[in-house]
Amino acid sequence: MAAPVVSGSVALVRQYFEDGYYPTGHKSYSNDSFSPSAALVKAIILNGAQNMAGAQEQWYGGGFIAVSPYDNHTGFGRVNLLHSLPLKDKNDFRAKVYDRQSISNTQEHAYHFNIDTSQCNVDNGVSITLVWTDPPAETGCAKCLINDLDLTVTNLKSSNNNTPLFPNGRFGKDDRNNVERIRLDGSAVQHGDNLYVSVKASNLSTASQKYSMVVTGCIEEGNAPATPAPVTPAPVTKAPITPAPVNPAPVNPSPVNPSPVTNAPITKSPTKSPTKSPTKSPTKSPTKSPTKSPTMEPTTGSETPLIQTITTSYEGGSGEAGNMFDLHTKSSKVTITNFHIHTSSTQTEIVEIYTRKGSHVGYERRPSAWTLIGEVSVTGRGYGNPTMLPAGAITPVTIEPNQTQTFYITLQNSPHMVYTIGTGTTDPIVSDANVEVMEGVGKGYLFRGTVQQRRWNGAVEYKVDDGSSSNNNSVAGQLTTSFDGGTSEAGNMFNVEHRQSQSRDVRITNFQLHIASTAAVEHVEIYHRIGSHRNYERRPGAWTKLNNSPIEVQGEGTGQHTALPPNSFDPVIVKPGEVHSFYVTLTTSQNLVYSVGSSTDVDGDSIVAHNDDIAVMQGVGKGYLFGGTIDHRLWNGVVEYEVL
Repeated sequence: MAAPVVSGSVALVRQYFEDGYYPTGHKSYSNDSFSPSAALVKAIILNGAQNMAGAQEQWYGGGFIAVSPYDNHTGFGRVNLLHSLPLKDKNDFRAKVYDRQSISNTQEHAYHFNIDTSQCNVDNGVSITLVWTDPPAETGCAKCLINDLDLTVTNLKSSNNNTPLFPNGRFGKDDRNNVERIRLDGSAVQHGDNLYVSVKASNLSTASQKYSMVVTGCIEEGNAPATPAPVTPAPVTKAPITPAPVNPAPVNPSPVNPSPVTNAPITKSPTKSPTKSPTKSPTKSPTKSPTKSPTMEPTTGSETPLIQTITTSYEGGSGEAGNMFDLHTKSSKVTITNFHIHTSSTQTEIVEIYTRKGSHVGYERRPSAWTLIGEVSVTGRGYGNPTMLPAGAITPVTIEPNQTQTFYITLQNSPHMVYTIGTGTTDPIVSDANVEVMEGVGKGYLFRGTVQQRRWNGAVEYKVDDGSSSNNNSVAGQLTTSFDGGTSEAGNMFNVEHRQSQSRDVRITNFQLHIASTAAVEHVEIYHRIGSHRNYERRPGAWTKLNNSPIEVQGEGTGQHTALPPNSFDPVIVKPGEVHSFYVTLTTSQNLVYSVGSSTDVDGDSIVAHNDDIAVMQGVGKGYLFGGTIDHRLWNGVVEYEVL
């Protein structure tokens, strides 16, 4: 009877997703139905399988033999769908699934989950299962795995010195199976724990491999803890410089965890430009144009009203189709001009924006009380990254001083809007000199179901009309990471974050590099994308080349600054709270010098240098033209910028 039971269970799992039960556990039009891959179906079946008490000793007759998980008698256990997928009023856990994720050789995908027992029972623990469809092996092979992926889980809040857990009951990596499962029982996790889940492509025979993963338990998708585990620094060897291979075998270099470099803050001139009184336009026709390229040109003209930005958070943790939230003005009249949203999607999404005068409270299910002010298509930037709506996406909304205006921002028939679980506070969740953003509610699409106490993730762009004026002067600044060196390759990828010290944009204008060579002229190319480089290291289509013609420089040698010529590339505007990534590479050599970073820090998240305006994160080494990736590398150089 085993085969019919499993076959029927597979059909039910497929129907669960195609009928829109995920992620809420009940059929809902606001859920995003899709057809799961075979790998995801397999992962879900095995993730919820239950341990068995014993096995029959022989085909006929009495007697049982003792068994243990993953042995030859029971494998992953007995199928039990009530432990595999959330079902309303039938079980008490949450599930996150990741289907058809593509990973390249030596690349690592990192996921963070917070344990939240406020609305869930942690007794069943947490279960994580990774499955991929491996390419066919040769007949008669002894070790038949072609593409080897490795799953590990680390509880960053536990007292076990951040020791990773390995799959399938092993004490090390599994290099034989294309199914890997890790379980933490209820006693191993508690409220507030942070689980770091790593999927790494250790050895691929093909260019990339798609995988599926499911995580169940009292989990909320989250970020890395603010304070990483301490790492004892090791000295960096400065000479000679040995170029790292483009596709190295996995190594464990001595970790280097330099203290963040803090540059002196820059004194800025205050900026208060007058805001023209906008015309109140009627609700406009929906706009469905694709997302425009990011602004690369400097903004000029002191008469142009200054666009200010207030950012709530991109912490995430939960999500639905949309959010409702109130915005309070203070002593000045403001005009809302645009929004940045937080969506876990990297596909094209249609965003609708509604507003009404006053609070949303009591009007959550009354569409007639709201006005549609924008409908636009955008390409999501993924979890943890701001997704900017195109310029002109909404009809501007003017709010008089000391008034409340509420907004409802929703994706069309997609549950991929990300927000954070709130506390029920009546205090602002974020505030500046002009406006306050309040805690709101999560919403299904088109005014459907309401989830209380949810904090909108995103940013509001607005203009202020306070009757004053002054010149909009920019202030130049620099941020230096390090010139310690230690190793080299063709290029580096790294993130730059606007630290929101003021609601003024930052314009990246130039770089100074660390180039080992002094004899030959080097050619430099610079690529850029909005959002983190993580998971985009081998995706050239996600990047924009900033220099139209080759940048030629004469290297200054090891330990020296090599400045690029002025106007070498199109400047990049970084708005408060945004993360932008850069890929700086030489085209014909491996002479771009960087330092070895900390293997326990998350690439793209861990700060290596900062000042009041921007921060540079630990990144990765790269071969030329999006070649091989070398994790945990610290870019050596200087970022030149202007505060606008």
